Amino acid sequence: MRIALITASPRNESVSRKLLEMLETYLKGHETAFFSISVYNDLRALAARLDEYEALVFSLPLYFDGIPSGMLQLMANLEAEHTGTHRVGVIVNCGFHEAEHASCALKIMHIWADRLGAEWIAGASFGGGPLLEGADPSSAGRGIYKRCGAVFETFREGLKKSQKDMYVPPVLPRFLYMQAAMYSWRSQIRKNGLTSRDLNNRLTDE
Repeated sequence: MRIALITASPRNESVSRKLLEMLETYLKGHETAFFSISVYNDLRALAARLDEYEALVFSLPLYFDGIPSGMLQLMANLEAEHTGTHRVGVIVNCGFHEAEHASCALKIMHIWADRLGAEWIAGASFGGGPLLEGADPSSAGRGIYKRCGAVFETFREGLKKSQKDMYVPPVLPRFLYMQAAMYSWRSQIRKNGLTSRDLNNRLTDE
């Protein structure tokens, strides 16, 4: 099967891309190709290229419990260019520990796939997305990425028969994840010449 792996993050190097690279290691025997929305000025041209593939797997960051604007534009173009039957899968990563925050985004993608007349592969939401940023693609299914392996095996099965959506919390418990996040924020703010106290600033503050 010809499978297009589409990164819908506005960043070239992203967790969304990393997750697709991990998924690819579970798709041996299939023809895969990577695409990134961020490098296309003409999303209609991208939609025409994607229409040549039998399966489309999108990977995107959660934006305000929804999808990035570039992803929405591509979806509209795919509807306009659509000439064949696809299978569609979606991977969402979010900064929240609770993966259920992406339930609305997955629902949006379900509705769109139905409008496209596409078969569903699977949907997955990964909580604690930043923890996946440094992952080696070959590490899926091992160590702190053990849960990723089960998800990608489900996607592989979904190429034959639609699978249920999955909500995957990070391995770290919530309190440790929040401590790691606070350390990261403080480190970043110091690099920008500010102090930890500035984290409490608001736009209305003078």
